[in-house]
Amino acid sequence: MKLKVYGDRMSQPTRAVIIFCKANGIDFQEIKIDIAKRQHLTPEYTEINPMKQVPAIVDGRFKLFESHAILRYLACAFPGVAHHWYPADLFTRARINSVLDWHHSNLRRGTTTLIFNAVLAPVFGHPLNPQAAAEAEKILTSSLSKIESIWLKGNGKFLLGNSQPSIADLSLVCEIMQLEVLEEKQVDRLLGPHKKILQWIEDTRKATSPHFDEAHKILFKAKARYNKKQSSGDNYGTESGIRAMLPSKMSLEQLTHGLGCCNKFSGKEITWASTAYSKPLFILFFFLCSFSLSRHSLWCWHTALCNVSFIRSQLELA
Repeated sequence: MKLKVYGDRMSQPTRAVIIFCKANGIDFQEIKIDIAKRQHLTPEYTEINPMKQVPAIVDGRFKLFESHAILRYLACAFPGVAHHWYPADLFTRARINSVLDWHHSNLRRGTTTLIFNAVLAPVFGHPLNPQAAAEAEKILTSSLSKIESIWLKGNGKFLLGNSQPSIADLSLVCEIMQLEVLEEKQVDRLLGPHKKILQWIEDTRKATSPHFDEAHKILFKAKARYNKKQSSGDNYGTESGIRAMLPSKMSLEQLTHGLGCCNKFSGKEITWASTAYSKPLFILFFFLCSFSLSRHSLWCWHTALCNVSFIRSQLELA
């Protein structure tokens, strides 16, 4: 009998379970439990999860709730799940479990309390609570700092210095992605100082592509909906604001190589954020450099336009 996954993709733990199943080729049926419509409170769902929360799974006669328990079960019960998600080594598993246990009383407490009181409360008939949101932000900020200083302090791309993701990486990253529903200036203030966190999120996204982006599309739509009244001309589209914060790096020597121009920049590196403002500024900067360095040649305009076209294509790929 096919595995059944009950959940709402607005729930970060639900997304973690769905991404895990898809990334590991686990055949399952997704059954939506709309929290906003109180479907998690129905008698039918209570039979599956008496705690009335999402996600939950049914595997034959076996019922299970709590996302961390579900991820552990899936990693052990289904053949073909990659070893790195939940290695058989006892010490490694204990360290992963340690991160997961810490998650619920720290990172998750800060994130969910902040988002509920800053954005989601009216959806459930409650007023926004700025004071509670401010207190939750302190917990979140402390949690982000701990992740960087304790579990991302080495050279590994993922938690615990690993080169491949574990169920802890997926669970925590899905938690942080919930910040997408906040205004972009808030996300930038919260995550901007944490470059390692941003790179870790991107590495986890790539490791579970394309399932990660597909599962998080609902957040980008929610962001546009929840921030519509608060926005002042901001365009909330269907792209990740968190991903846009990740800096792209490219050597000017790499950019000019092969263009046939005589510009020399000694391989200096320029870093820019992928934002609506910085891309045009960078293009204009490169255009002016090309003009000034080639101003005595009628060929300067051709060189500059070629450079602008090339830079634009590279930025779109970044």
